[in-house]
Parts: sequence; C-alpha cells; structure tokens
Amino acid sequence: MVLVATYGLHLWYLQGGCLKGVTKQLATVQCLVVLWIMGCFKTSPVSGMEALAGLLPMHILLKRLVECSCAHTATLGHSRPVWVILGDPWTGSTPLAPSGLGELSITVKCHLVSPVKDTIKGCAEFMEKFQALHPEAEPANRVVDIFPTCIVQHLTPKMSDN
Repeated sequence: MVLVATYGLHLWYLQGGCLKGVTKQLATVQCLVVLWIMGCFKTSPVSGMEALAGLLPMHILLKRLVECSCAHTATLGHSRPVWVILGDPWTGSTPLAPSGLGELSITVKCHLVSPVKDTIKGCAEFMEKFQALHPEAEPANRVVDIFPTCIVQHLTPKMSDN
C-alpha cells in the first residue's frame, strides 16, 4: 500500500520543494493502514503501532526510497539512455540530449529545481565506478574460485521437530 502511493516520488520529492502537505497526506494513509493491520483503536499512538507493525515513519521511508533510487541509477551501465539526459561527467563520448542538463548554462542549472538535478546530486555521492564485465567478476577469477580451501562456510543446521 505504501509503495503504490509513492510511485511518482521523483516527480514531487524535490530538494528545495515544499513536501510538508504531501508527506502529511501519506502519513495519514499509513496511519489508517497501521490501524487496519494491527486492529488497534483510533486513539492508539501511531508511532508505537508503526514500530510493532515494522513500518518506518513516512518521512524516513521517502528519504530512503530516494537514496536507493540514486544508488540504483549510479550502478547502471554507461550504455543506458538515461546518461545522455544526465549530461556530464557520465556521458563520455555520447552526444548530449537537447533536453538534457548538459546543454544548460551554469546559471540556469543553479536555479533549476528538477528530479534530474536531484538524481545527479545523488549519483555524485557514489565515487566508486562499477563495471559489469570486470575481469575479477569472471567465474575463474573470483576470490572463492582462487582460494577455495581458505574460505569456510558455516551453515546453520536445520531445525528438528523436537
């Protein structure tokens, strides 16, 4: 229920945007869901019911969803079309899109409030470059394949009926 309500998150969850009203509406929906899940009275404390139901508060959940999305975007391959829209420094030799951020002037970029700009800021936090076809990821070159006797796996025994 919560994830369906946050489908358009990147379109309205912008840095520098007013989020108080939308976040309050989503928190109200989550409160109703927690009441329904837990079967509690309407006067029960919402934060305690959220903790018992295992749900995060709405403002923390929204922030976490945005961070996970930025991490996902940062790990995409460089052949993806989204990099053409994001502009430098990720495009490399790929031509920039006319509607992307790479074609905008610096003054326009400073005053721009856009989900694309927020994605670029989120991707900048990930300094490590990921390579899908790195030689260390090949089956014969992994650490487990090179040193099989040095790695011990401790598996938990299955529970008995006793």
